[in-house]
Amino acid sequence: SPKAAGRASLQTGLLSDVHARSALLMIEDRNLTVHTYEEQLANEIAGRVPSHARLLTAWIDAVAPRST
Repeated sequence: SPKAAGRASLQTGLLSDVHARSALLMIEDRNLTVHTYEEQLANEIAGRVPSHARLLTAWIDAVAPRST
């Protein structure tokens, strides 16, 4: 599950404590958007998308570092 992946990434050192908490928030935001039709909540989550994108980039880089 996505939450288990976030927790495992914390335990293995792929994510810091801060990043792991952010990952859980991102996963929760994703779950909320599936069945939420409230404009205010949608706007709040949309405001967090840039932060979520940065986190995903860092997480991907931790899992599969790019060669230079």
